[in-house]
Amino acid sequence: MTPNAHSPAVSALCATCLALAVAFLTFVVPTLIVRASESSHTSSDYVRTTFKIEDGLPDNTVNTINQTRNGLLWVGTASGLASFDGHTFRNVELRIPGSSPSSAVNALMGDSNGDLWVGSDAGVVRIPASDLNDPFLSAMTAYRLGRAQSDEVQVLLKVADGDILAGTSHGLYRFDGSRFVSLVSSIYVSRIKQLRDGRIMLVTGAGLAEYDAVRGAKLLSVGAQLGVRDSDIYDIYEDSSGKIWYCTQHGIRTIGPNGFIHLEPTQPATARTFRATPDSKGVQWVATGIGLYSIVDGQLIGPSVDTSLRAFYVGKEGDLWIGINGGGLTHLQPRTVHMFTKSDGLANDLVMTVLPAKDGRLWVGNNCGLEVFDGSVFKTFNEKDGLLNACVWALAEDHSADIWVGTYGGGMFRFHAGVFQQFSMEQGLASRIVNRIVTASDGSLWIATPDGLSHFIEGSINNYTIADGLSSNQVLDVHQAHDGTLWVATQAGVDRLVGNRFISVPSLQTASAVLANRFAEDSNGNLYTTDAPTGISRVIGNRLVYQPTPVALMNMVEASDHSLWFSGHSGIIRFAGGALTLQDNPGLPLDYQQFGIADGLNSSQASVGGPNLAITGDGKVWVATVGGLAMIDSNRISTVAIKPSIFISDAMVDGSRNRVGDHLMLSPGNHHVELTLAVVDLATPEKVRLQYRLDGVDDAWLEGNATRTVTYTNVPVGSHRLYVRATDSTGHWSREAVVYQIAQQPHFYQSKLFQFAASVVFILLITLAYLVRVNHLLSQTHRILEARQIERETIARDLHDTLFQGVEGGLLLINSVTSRLPMEVEAKDTLREAFQRMNHVMASARGAIFGTTRPVEASSFEDAITLHGKQTGLLSTSTFSMKVSGRKRDVRTVVQEELLKIVKEALNNAFRHADANAIEVRIAYTRHALEVWICDDGVGIDPSILSEGGKPNHWGIPSMQQRAAKIGAHLHIARHEPQGTAVLIKLSGPRAFIPSAPPFSPRGLARRYSKKT
Repeated sequence: MTPNAHSPAVSALCATCLALAVAFLTFVVPTLIVRASESSHTSSDYVRTTFKIEDGLPDNTVNTINQTRNGLLWVGTASGLASFDGHTFRNVELRIPGSSPSSAVNALMGDSNGDLWVGSDAGVVRIPASDLNDPFLSAMTAYRLGRAQSDEVQVLLKVADGDILAGTSHGLYRFDGSRFVSLVSSIYVSRIKQLRDGRIMLVTGAGLAEYDAVRGAKLLSVGAQLGVRDSDIYDIYEDSSGKIWYCTQHGIRTIGPNGFIHLEPTQPATARTFRATPDSKGVQWVATGIGLYSIVDGQLIGPSVDTSLRAFYVGKEGDLWIGINGGGLTHLQPRTVHMFTKSDGLANDLVMTVLPAKDGRLWVGNNCGLEVFDGSVFKTFNEKDGLLNACVWALAEDHSADIWVGTYGGGMFRFHAGVFQQFSMEQGLASRIVNRIVTASDGSLWIATPDGLSHFIEGSINNYTIADGLSSNQVLDVHQAHDGTLWVATQAGVDRLVGNRFISVPSLQTASAVLANRFAEDSNGNLYTTDAPTGISRVIGNRLVYQPTPVALMNMVEASDHSLWFSGHSGIIRFAGGALTLQDNPGLPLDYQQFGIADGLNSSQASVGGPNLAITGDGKVWVATVGGLAMIDSNRISTVAIKPSIFISDAMVDGSRNRVGDHLMLSPGNHHVELTLAVVDLATPEKVRLQYRLDGVDDAWLEGNATRTVTYTNVPVGSHRLYVRATDSTGHWSREAVVYQIAQQPHFYQSKLFQFAASVVFILLITLAYLVRVNHLLSQTHRILEARQIERETIARDLHDTLFQGVEGGLLLINSVTSRLPMEVEAKDTLREAFQRMNHVMASARGAIFGTTRPVEASSFEDAITLHGKQTGLLSTSTFSMKVSGRKRDVRTVVQEELLKIVKEALNNAFRHADANAIEVRIAYTRHALEVWICDDGVGIDPSILSEGGKPNHWGIPSMQQRAAKIGAHLHIARHEPQGTAVLIKLSGPRAFIPSAPPFSPRGLARRYSKKT
């Protein structure tokens, strides 16, 4: 259908629909960016990409191509050598003495050891396999083949006996392990081939020759049998049957019983043919003057047409690398996706929806067009056929095999018996815009519109809106599950039909602003919603459980092998059977295979029609895209996983390139480290997904960026592993990562030895500081005690010189007066007894005062209490006793002094005020405490005195309380019933006792020192 076929009104409607369609797309339709170099013709079986100097090639004239065991592609050009990892070219400097580093490279050969041999205009260079990953290539070895003559090497071959032969412009050479020695001189050798029987064939400037060690090179006159001159033979190859084919100036030929034989068709078979090479599957490829061809069943099949081929290489996955004279390097990838566009009969390339019918035909709806495809041609329907609106957005087929067409602005049409019948708002439809049509199990239709959900059953239409429980009137999709439940996706959430009302389905999603816009159900009954902007949710127990995905998914179909195919905004996505589940380990990345522009898509964006994805009975997956109708034959998708080669290709430290090797050693200090990760997949480099993680630095796996460069600015001291993993050719992640060691050397002060020594020194300093502090405290305590001793002695002297002498003088005077008085004998006896008692009191007071002038020794603590009790008891009728229980322990000196004062005060009060018959002191040494009891059986203490804390203007009890608080003791005074008073002084073990300690510990040393002082 051409634009001229539309009436002006219809044309305007189509234009409006087109504008609305573009506005409705979630993403703006991307402009197809195609290299200018891809404008030349390529067979529909291949996708073509060309690389030139602007992409990193040394020169646009490519002479030879080869691939080494590490996966790198090596390209020899007229200006030097480069390696290619599928992403980046790296130019290689050939260090040959006496020659330019940009010498032309004519031959490349990989040997069984993985080494690369390079034949150039200046000789041969050998690059060992261990050096191929390193940008320096420091282990390469150069060999010169001639002295006065040119060293131009045209071809290299390793023959069956292990010898390496080199063909040059001036002869044939053999490598003897250290140098190349001449075998045949003065001939131009351009090709070397070894046949199955071991014969070595040389293509020389004079013709085909056979070489052996005895006769040298013997020319073979086969040109006449082939109908060409001997000098017009450029290459030979032997097929699987042993037949020898010759590449000649006039085509590829072989010798038969009746003369030469050539292949068909005639044009490529008779064109100049200069190179023949088999691929890994045994298919023979020949390069001719008009293109590259493969030989299949006696036919020449050509994927490309280029008249200036110089070199080609067949990749491991059937992809082709072609070197063109002045045209750069071309990569031909077998096309996975086949496109149908306007040139194939579609009304336009903006395909909205696709539907396989029961009769085997394929219905295609696009913006301003509806076609049906019978496998060979597209038939178009338009307004003349009754389709009054051709902006097709939805397709469905009912149980009667009628086709239902949903449009944007024209409602819904039924195609029955070749006639279209319209159903729109006039017939009760909720809207003139139809997003999706679904045929229910009972034969009725459910229609999703922006203004509600319509149910078409037996010719009548019922509409459902938010009044019926829908979360929103804007319905995006509708789906009837295998169990019969009807599910609806709206702009505000997902609902399910229960009875005649819809119930909202809660979501357990962790992502915000996630919109479920399509339903997907597999053959096992697992129901999903594909979400926007990305992710997928699974319906579990009438709840949505969200799982993030790195790609945006839309519609889904299931293939016969149970693989799941999705349309999306970034290509066509395939999950292997069982791969799309909520994984037990969320740390594992999602396995999937992605098909995009590199596989043949004109655009990676699928349209928004419903459905935009379908699979036919023959296993072909059809996708409606904004660039045409895409088709993938799922039966021909390779399931053989080819793992990419992963290694570190470059290491930059602080802007300087370092050797890569198997580890990177960083000098002490902080560095800016940039590592280039090479993940070599030459066939499909665009599909490789990459993750990395540096242990000790990265908490989780990180996604590799487009440059495949990782940067670290502060690697911690120590050895760290950089883990790198990637997807294989089928989209599955490798479970074992490649490991690269990065070691950050410490400064001397960061080394373990230094840290250990510093720790030892620190401990010694702390110990020394502790001992110095203890010494200082002991000296300070000693000075305080000396000052207290001096003060006490001064007080004692003053008391002796004043109070005691005055009292003693008064006593003497009383005694003198008493002796003179004429008293009765009984009165004198009484006075004498009082005098004696006063003398005893004075003696006791003098002893007590002078006794406090020196520190109490630990061994005399109990003795001091006993002595005081006995001395004080001289002036009293009360008896005094002392008891000690428990294992005796060393009591701190300060504690002894304060306890002795408290006990003396308590004994003085008991003897003076208790009027007791017996006073007892009990000292109890326990494991965790020291207890001192002063008990009497006297009149008891007045309760008012206890409540008020002592008598007014008396300092006995307050002084006892102050002294107890000073040493952290618990003082308790209580009245016994029926009589008596008890005083308890209790200290915890750590406060009372001197702790025992090992003799050489700091505390033990301090104790020993204190005893000495």
